[in-house]
Amino acid sequence: MTDTTNQNKKVEFAKGVSLPGQMTLNTKLYASDSSLAQEVELHLTYDNTIGRFVIDTEKTTLDGPDDDPQWRHQTFSPLSIFLQKGLKDEAVALADVLAEENPDSFESWQWKGVAHSHAGNHLEALKATEKAIELAPDMAFLHRNKAHDLHNLGRNDEALAALDKSLEMEPNFIYTHFEKGELLSQMGRGREAMKSYEKALTADGNPETAAVHREMIAKELGFKTVEEALEHVRKSQQLANEPAPISPGQP
Repeated sequence: MTDTTNQNKKVEFAKGVSLPGQMTLNTKLYASDSSLAQEVELHLTYDNTIGRFVIDTEKTTLDGPDDDPQWRHQTFSPLSIFLQKGLKDEAVALADVLAEENPDSFESWQWKGVAHSHAGNHLEALKATEKAIELAPDMAFLHRNKAHDLHNLGRNDEALAALDKSLEMEPNFIYTHFEKGELLSQMGRGREAMKSYEKALTADGNPETAAVHREMIAKELGFKTVEEALEHVRKSQQLANEPAPISPGQP
């Protein structure tokens, strides 16, 4: 690959797909224990020995712990950077090349599906995700991705089945429960949606990130705290289970 010491140079990534030697990315960084979060402009340099962008710590201001690899030593794939920067056409072009060059890698097809989904090519995204599932059927997150693709195509019943499949494999995955609740709500199945929201707010999840994810979901639902969100969804379920009041004159 091309030397990246000069920021004006391009690096040859795959079959004529060129990447800049350096890029900037505005994102939020978390420490490994999820206790710290910082909105930051990352200055990234492409490392051709690993095929990923790394944080240029001399140019990037970071307030996190120096010894935390998640904070200071993260790496970023070129494709994920294109998607985060909104470069949809570039992401699709790169993803197509990677899937063609690595047809036996489920990750290549997974990323192709993600790239095409961001670009609005939902049928192409579904085809790529299904290929990824064919190669790695036990990966729960792939079935979650499939649900996104199906929902984008208006095939909500199939999307719901895909989320259920994902939850069979990872029953404590917080965001899958939340997304199931969102889908059920859109389908007019409010009582079931509240049950899924409750599971999202109480599931164990990853011990290192579960608390942060629950707080984010509470805010998505319009509440300041997890406790407020839980109280609301439980009250909603209770009201839904109560018999309707009898109108005057009704036998």
